[in-house]
Amino acid sequence: KMDNILAGLDDIEADIKKSNNERHQIEKEQKKAEMDEFFDDALADIDLQVEKNVNLKEKTDLQGELTKLYMNLLTYNEQENQVPADENDYIIYDVDQMYENFEKEEGEQEERLFNAAHKYFSTKYSEVISKEDFDRFTQTTFA
Repeated sequence: KMDNILAGLDDIEADIKKSNNERHQIEKEQKKAEMDEFFDDALADIDLQVEKNVNLKEKTDLQGELTKLYMNLLTYNEQENQVPADENDYIIYDVDQMYENFEKEEGEQEERLFNAAHKYFSTKYSEVISKEDFDRFTQTTFA
């Protein structure tokens, strides 16, 4: 009878060990899943930040191009049309507005940039400057 009790206790002990092992395995898998999710989220955040930085650099580069075109339009207007620019227009201008204009334009990038800068220029000056004349001017003047 005692042997049966001892055998029963051994079975219970084996079941407890098996149960503990299964619980440890489940906990280990859960922890691994949590870590995998954490790293996936971290990598996604890094990818998003890189994309934002690339977009910001592109926008900054485009704003630089727009500013240069706008300044050259002022210079063109002074030299070719004999219309003196208000010197404040060389210092105070809205590059964000030019960028908004650019985003609304369609076609080739170079054309979109020119049109966006010209549209902003047109809010201050009535002269219309063709891209062809402007390109000829910039090639000879700034070459």
